[in-house]
Amino acid sequence: MQDTWCVSEKPFQYARRRGVEAIYTLGNGYLGCRGFLEEERAGVEALGGIYMAGVFGQGALKAWNGMHRELVNTPNFLYAMICVDGEPVMTRPGRIFRFERSLNMREGILERSFIWESRAGRRVQFRFERFMDVADLHLAGQRIEITPLEGKPRIELKVGIDARVVNLNMVTTIPLPIQPGRRHLKTLRMESGIIETQVATLPGGVRIAEGQQVVVEGTRGRPGGRAANAADLLQNVYAWRGEAGKTARMTKLIHYFTSRDGSRPPREMVRKSMARRLDYDMLLVAHKKEWARKWHMADIGIEGAADDQAAVRYNLFQLIQACPGHDSRVSLGARGLSGEMHEGSVFWDNEIFKLPFFTFTDPLATRSMLRFRHRTLPAARRHAADL
Repeated sequence: MQDTWCVSEKPFQYARRRGVEAIYTLGNGYLGCRGFLEEERAGVEALGGIYMAGVFGQGALKAWNGMHRELVNTPNFLYAMICVDGEPVMTRPGRIFRFERSLNMREGILERSFIWESRAGRRVQFRFERFMDVADLHLAGQRIEITPLEGKPRIELKVGIDARVVNLNMVTTIPLPIQPGRRHLKTLRMESGIIETQVATLPGGVRIAEGQQVVVEGTRGRPGGRAANAADLLQNVYAWRGEAGKTARMTKLIHYFTSRDGSRPPREMVRKSMARRLDYDMLLVAHKKEWARKWHMADIGIEGAADDQAAVRYNLFQLIQACPGHDSRVSLGARGLSGEMHEGSVFWDNEIFKLPFFTFTDPLATRSMLRFRHRTLPAARRHAADL
């Protein structure tokens, strides 16, 4: 029987992987994170796809007035590189088995698992989990579990925040083929688990600070990690000897703030957040409770085909997690925060299609969206007069 709270992919659709990523987007209104694969490292595959509401850079298209802007692909805070006996783990046909990716809409969690086989024929099972916290908009969580199915392979895990990203599309009005586009970010500083960048393509561009707290539990205690930072890459490296049937686990909390969040420097806000010594599992419980509250207000039950019920919940889920109801300076873009198409622009369909839903389920979000329209009325009137 179909689970109408889950959207799943199995087997892996390698040829469609870039388009499929958008389907598995997670967000909390502050940011949206495409369902990209953490362990990829080659070309466009390693660029991630994390977008923050209100974080724009200079675009290439001609604006009707002033400078054209586009959503910025922000640092990939889920960056991970895994090696087994010196061989990089890559998600490729013929090398992976029992692949499954599942978007849990009830709880706002993305899970992925597969068995990988090395060139020497050694098999290792992997499980990935992530969530963008809806109870605390400045937090995200990531968990990776690694279980050798035979032998005692040497495992090396690199985890970090990668600011080497560029926008995924050269021109956002031409989605295919996806190719690397503009680089908007420059790194300002790195310090004890925190990286700060700035959108350099706009005068006074937004500053973004992100910090990571990583705990690795090997098969025999906690292996010591070492910093291995490189240009525009904040990174820790962990290594241990695996054992067949025993699971090692990496748990990571990500803290993020921007200069849009107040007068204090964003790195200070990240440092203060990290000082709270938060627990991954407790945060996940609070995140699930908040999603339960949202669904209590928003869920619509369908009597009939399971596909219809799943489709309705998927659309509700995307509306809820894409809406920046916390900030009336921005609104819900045409593609939410799932990608760069339409450059993050807001259109008339907000009032026609989206606003009625929030009016019945989240009046505070409706108020925020209407305040955004009120703020932009002078520019809209100028534009109307020009036309």
